[in-house]
Amino acid sequence: MTPRDRSLLRIVLCAAVLLIGVRFLIMPALDSRTELEQELESVRMTEMEYKSQIAALGGLDADIAEAEDLLEKAGEPYTRACSARRRWTTSSRRSSCATACSRRI
Repeated sequence: MTPRDRSLLRIVLCAAVLLIGVRFLIMPALDSRTELEQELESVRMTEMEYKSQIAALGGLDADIAEAEDLLEKAGEPYTRACSARRRWTTSSRRSSCATACSRRI
């Protein structure tokens, strides 16, 4: 083999190693990056949907507090009547109202 052939063979081997490295190392990494970017975009879209749903439910806490207040106001006459009757009942005989008050559903 002549020195010219050896240098040409070295150049061809370097080019082959470079092409194999690009084909099997760099290209899969670029494909993986593209897939991850698409997945990231999908996750961001899902996040935006969740945030919009949370924003739509922002008044839910106020609605719950209002419902609890209405429930408490609706039960006031009943609890006052039960409290008055409880004072009148003896320990051996309880009225149905006093029994219901003690359960506190």
